[in-house]
Amino acid sequence: HLYQLRIKGFEEKQRDELISRLAYLDIGVNVHYISLPMLSYFKSIGLDIKDFPWSYNLFKNEVSLPIDNNLLLENVEYVCLKLIEIVSELKS
Repeated sequence: HLYQLRIKGFEEKQRDELISRLAYLDIGVNVHYISLPMLSYFKSIGLDIKDFPWSYNLFKNEVSLPIDNNLLLENVEYVCLKLIEIVSELKS
């Protein structure tokens, strides 16, 4: 039910900028992989994301694209084109 991407070479700040720019274009993307040590309960029992670098690396560049049964092919193409365009801009 999710279409997750990992943007190779992206850090968390770039990923967040990508999400903001897509949102400005009314393209709703989100982060659905959040490592347990980043959640408030696990922080409260002493877990620190710094102790889980592999887990953080999965989080920092992950975005989930919109999925809908009624999404038209032209909308899918638009999302893909804008995603590629913005990723290219942020990588340069």
